[in-house]
Amino acid sequence: MDEWHIGDPVDWGDGFMDAQNWGHGEDEEEKEPEWHKPSKNPKLTGYSKKAWDCYLENNYKEALYYINLALDLNKFNSNNWNIKAIILQYMGMYNASERCYDKSLQLRRQSIVADNKARMLLSWAYKLLEESKNEPTKIKRSIKEK
Repeated sequence: MDEWHIGDPVDWGDGFMDAQNWGHGEDEEEKEPEWHKPSKNPKLTGYSKKAWDCYLENNYKEALYYINLALDLNKFNSNNWNIKAIILQYMGMYNASERCYDKSLQLRRQSIVADNKARMLLSWAYKLLEESKNEPTKIKRSIKEK
């Protein structure tokens, strides 16, 4: 039997040229850059874990301290940028949180980070909406005080 040629049906011959194998002949996994791989540095993983534990205990200042230590050791760890963004979000620091989500997504596109960012933006929008509802009251009070 002949070889497959451009223009032949995809399922021509033995069916080897299916959608999964189109163009490269075998299913290859993309290799991750070294700095994306989980760290083997016990300090780094320890700081990240400690930061997450503090966050879960609602101790946001201490969580921020530990995640910053982890980022000082490796500023290319996208998961730690995601953790920092979550911590900042719960501290009400939405601008800084957004920058951290963006940094995490820049280093590595992950749907969980994009979902976290979307939830943060929604929370921020609700907060701004609440503040705008209270704004006329603040203005009325300041006018009465004068």
